[in-house]
Amino acid sequence: MKKDYQPFVILALILVVVVGVIFLRFWLGGPEDTWLCNNGQWIRHGNPSEPQPTKPCGVAATLNLNPSPLVEGADEYCTNKETGEQLNYAAAKEIAVRSDCVKEGILENEHWCNENSGTWWIKLATAKTGCNPACVINVEDQKAEINWMCTGLQPN
Repeated sequence: MKKDYQPFVILALILVVVVGVIFLRFWLGGPEDTWLCNNGQWIRHGNPSEPQPTKPCGVAATLNLNPSPLVEGADEYCTNKETGEQLNYAAAKEIAVRSDCVKEGILENEHWCNENSGTWWIKLATAKTGCNPACVINVEDQKAEINWMCTGLQPN
């Protein structure tokens, strides 16, 4: 390679790296101008165009649950990746107990968080064959519903 082109190649490589870093920052960084729920408080992130939310932040405000390591699941959180809102497992289980989920089956101990959808999933034991249901609790609106996860053709 001639030395005449060397400064241009170096400049082009630096430009590619800078553009790549900027792209990754905004692609992986999530929403920049929004309100985030942090420890029961709405925190401004960036410069959101909408006013501060008026709904309570976090589950403690709506269920009067004081997260404590003494309460099973109080130190286990599910965070919605898009909004940053959190809900601990103890509160999610309390929501499930107060929902229609328990009319259809028994809540089991197996549970998991889907951070992409911002939902807790608690396995539900039912007599319905061909299904593997879970009680799904939304971190944002704190409502519960059953996802039946059935396979094959189901009889009526």
